[in-house]
Amino acid sequence: MTAADEAYAKHLLTAVTARQATAPCSRCGHEAFDLVGLSTIPLPAVFMQIPVLVVACVHCGAVIFHATQRLCGDKTNGGTAS
Repeated sequence: MTAADEAYAKHLLTAVTARQATAPCSRCGHEAFDLVGLSTIPLPAVFMQIPVLVVACVHCGAVIFHATQRLCGDKTNGGTAS
């Protein structure tokens, strides 16, 4: 991950915390997560991709995705400022 990507990912993690999306892991109940990075989820049926922040539980490895457009308040591609 580039320095710019890492800075952006940390900004997104701050947004996750601000939105109180800090519940324990849904699989094992552990409370710590590591930043995995930035990625996209392809939606071939509609010819688009969803940019996501990826985090993983440090205990069991369960992976969680956060749509970056929702976190950033970008309304152009389905995001929301609320």
